[in-house]
Amino acid sequence: MQNRDHIVDSGETKLEDELVSSLARQGGRVTLPIMLSATLIASFVWDQLPFYSWGGWVLFVTALSLLRWGVVEKLNKNPAVSSTQKLHVLLLFSILNGSAHAAALFFFPYIGDYERAILSMVLIGLCAGSIGANVGYMPVFLGYLLPILVSLSLTWATLPSSDDSHTTSFVAILIAVLGVLLILLAKDAFKLFRESFDMRSQQSKLNQELQAALEKAESASLAKTRFLAAASHDLRQPIHTLSLLGAALNQQELNANSREIAAHMNSALQTLASQLDDLLDISKLDAGVVKVIQHQIDLDKMLSRICNDYKTVATEKELVLTYKGLSQSYTETDETQLERVVRNLISNAIKYTNKGTILLTLTAEGERYQLSIKDTGIGIALEDQNKIFEEFYQVGNSQRDRRKGLGLGLAIVQRSLNMLNIPLNLKSTPNTGSEFSLTFQKSINETLPIPVVNLRTGTIDNKHILVIDDEIDVSRSMKILLEGLGSSVDVADCTQAAIEAVKIRKPDVVLSDLRLTENDNGIAALNEIRKIYPDMPALLITGESEPESLQKVEKSGFKMLHKPVSVEILKSKILEVSQENPHLNN
Repeated sequence: MQNRDHIVDSGETKLEDELVSSLARQGGRVTLPIMLSATLIASFVWDQLPFYSWGGWVLFVTALSLLRWGVVEKLNKNPAVSSTQKLHVLLLFSILNGSAHAAALFFFPYIGDYERAILSMVLIGLCAGSIGANVGYMPVFLGYLLPILVSLSLTWATLPSSDDSHTTSFVAILIAVLGVLLILLAKDAFKLFRESFDMRSQQSKLNQELQAALEKAESASLAKTRFLAAASHDLRQPIHTLSLLGAALNQQELNANSREIAAHMNSALQTLASQLDDLLDISKLDAGVVKVIQHQIDLDKMLSRICNDYKTVATEKELVLTYKGLSQSYTETDETQLERVVRNLISNAIKYTNKGTILLTLTAEGERYQLSIKDTGIGIALEDQNKIFEEFYQVGNSQRDRRKGLGLGLAIVQRSLNMLNIPLNLKSTPNTGSEFSLTFQKSINETLPIPVVNLRTGTIDNKHILVIDDEIDVSRSMKILLEGLGSSVDVADCTQAAIEAVKIRKPDVVLSDLRLTENDNGIAALNEIRKIYPDMPALLITGESEPESLQKVEKSGFKMLHKPVSVEILKSKILEVSQENPHLNN
């Protein structure tokens, strides 16, 4: 049979499993209708035949139905039995059930035409119901249908008629036609079952493929992050060394030409360090170690200050940078993060605008402020408007002009705004310009405490500093710089060497690289030193940008500087941690 041919294919095991499960579920649902139908039929002959005849039939039909239910349920849960074997058992029970129900036709001679009509309708109804119970699976369905309808049709055909109207023959033909119709309906029902199964299987396969693709993408993204982190670390080490040597060089007496060369060298190093900082910012945001410090700010004052900072850069490109603001426009957010976002957007507008204007407009709309940054630049095509927020994607920079950065600015913007919960909207038309819009909640004009971050000023003369770094060039450069600033310096390349050094002479401050030799690291070294001197001022200096490493440093509680470190920031942080523990400097 055609339906069976579909099932026996070697690739149809899952379909057979689904079919067996469906037939098992239906077994318990049809038991009660079968019992009621048998009881109704038996009621036609209870006063004409002995109890054992009709009562025995009712009990047999009921017991057979319950037995089928129990056996099939047990088989369905038994993985040792194949689905094909389970279907064979179902077919056997179907034939037995059909034959048992067809046995009701033995009551025909003892009942009238009215009861015969009802009995026939009940049997036909059970056959119709078995389409749903058997989901149209043809072997099981025919195993039940044929014993009943063939017997019923033949019974009516051979039944003596009370007149010459040939009514019984017509009923027999009608039953045969209904049987053919039920077979066609069962075929359609199984087709729908199979299509539903195929669709669910295809959906499951697509879900698996999608999951595999997502895992692959996540793996690729993780590999990219690790590669960038490793590359960033490896690049920061020599750049950090050059920065230290450049700072030490600037402290020397140089002639005009040498000082100019040193200035250009430091400028180039600052540009490279800035690009590496963009990589670090992405890693920090991904690692979730950037802390949001919310306080009330005056947007108008902040935006005025930022625009003034960029006036010179815009004028050099013959661009008109204009700001139209609102006085006393207050909102609550992290000013440092927001300022970086705005500076990124203005810098991008200047970078990609060759002529015309850049207009910043702050407006009030109900309970919100809206900041618009609109330029007359090259614009962004619709297909690129989502891509520009991806890392390293730049419009109109296929040659990777380093003067246009690394393509991380807008990726940082989007991550920062998501962190600040500030919506961003973009409208852009190629060769016409772009408009970025930010929306802020208004806040009441109240005087709130604003955190102030200042670089510590002073000297580090006469401080004894322990430098822990396994890179000889870095530790030597740090020693040269710090001694040039008036400090005395010991160096160590691992935790054990650091412990031996502090036992000989107690340092005022410890500066340690995060990644040391083999399994050693700066966190472990500083923790061991603090076992000897619990409040020892300490700084971690690292070139790491991998999110996991940043999270470990965050949890350690040690303050951290990222390579390359400028001499001003290094001095400030040394003074900061020293002043937090002033008694250690005595």
